[in-house]
Amino acid sequence: MLVELLLILLIFVAFAIRTSWFQTYLAQQAASFLSNGLGKEVRIDKINLVFIDGIDIKGAYVEDTQSDTLLYAENINIRLQELNVKESFLI
Repeated sequence: MLVELLLILLIFVAFAIRTSWFQTYLAQQAASFLSNGLGKEVRIDKINLVFIDGIDIKGAYVEDTQSDTLLYAENINIRLQELNVKESFLI
């Protein structure tokens, strides 16, 4: 019985992770955690993981230590195939 409930929960979470509302909820929780830890506003309005090769972020905002805008972007599109860890790694 317990194994079946865990399996059902695992399946639910696997499907929920693929939905934009759940991804946005997790991103907003992470932004809230950072805001509380840093004492400055960090906000993400919406996030969407695009299959396995990209991330679309809408409404990203980060304040710096002087409460000025460090980052504001209406749209950020990250494509994972364009990232090269070997070339971007700092030594």
